Amino acid sequence: MPFEIITIPFNTEGKIFNVDVLNNFCLNKKIITKKVEFFSNNGKFFWTVFLEYELYIKPSGKEAEGLSEAKRICYEKLREWRKERAEKDGIPPYVIARNSDLIDIVSKEVKTIEALKMIRGFGKKKIEKYGKDIVYILDAEDFLKPHIV
Repeated sequence: MPFEIITIPFNTEGKIFNVDVLNNFCLNKKIITKKVEFFSNNGKFFWTVFLEYELYIKPSGKEAEGLSEAKRICYEKLREWRKERAEKDGIPPYVIARNSDLIDIVSKEVKTIEALKMIRGFGKKKIEKYGKDIVYILDAEDFLKPHIV
């Protein structure tokens, strides 16, 4: 299992530990083991975090190359949902949405049914059938926040 060690220095000007590096690292990972230690060195303070992890999602193909890591996670979750829904409905996944449609949804940060209406390929029938699921995945799942177990 892969692991990572991240050391976070104390920012004396802002009087905070900037945890952005840690949060970004954890975006697409399930943390299996963690160990956190506080230490000082020459009057400077640090947190160091040891993380053993698994990837939540396999990396995307070329179509998602321009997306941030958080958006790529959303894209992959949409693809997983689309595959399961297509199997349930007995149709090919591209009938629900093409990969390019899902990229467009994620890139434009769709959060409402109204915003989904602006996505090419999503007419009234598709929105009625799949809109709530798509909005739920993008909004309620809250993929932009890290999940440390």
